[in-house]
Amino acid sequence: MSPFLPFFEPFGILVLLMSIAGVAVYFWRRKTRKVDGGFEADAILALQGDLDIEVARAMNARHLQTSSRHATLIRKLQIFGDSVAIALRSRNPETIRSRAVLARELYHEIDEYRDLMSSRVRRKVRERYRQLAAKGVRR
Repeated sequence: MSPFLPFFEPFGILVLLMSIAGVAVYFWRRKTRKVDGGFEADAILALQGDLDIEVARAMNARHLQTSSRHATLIRKLQIFGDSVAIALRSRNPETIRSRAVLARELYHEIDEYRDLMSSRVRRKVRERYRQLAAKGVRR
């Protein structure tokens, strides 16, 4: 038996544990990226507005299984997207005004969730909000 064996045994166990931890982190991050990618796609779809009610419900239920904050943000994005879409196509000034006010309130609420949104989603939110300004909607 080698006199160095007691030194290498704890080192070997440490290397094994670190390898297991590394593999676990790798798979956890891989799973998280898939969830985040699905969230980003759903967030962009929600921002477009006029989602079918069943699609919106399925989207909300799917994100509620993952995180209540994600589900809340998706719902706010859906309402924001719908409000902007309605304000942009409406001819009734009162409807336009009320939807613009709601969109502005949601815009500020959505900003509180910026830690959950990618830069692409944040940019899309700003673009939709600017579309109201381009139409000349009064606040």
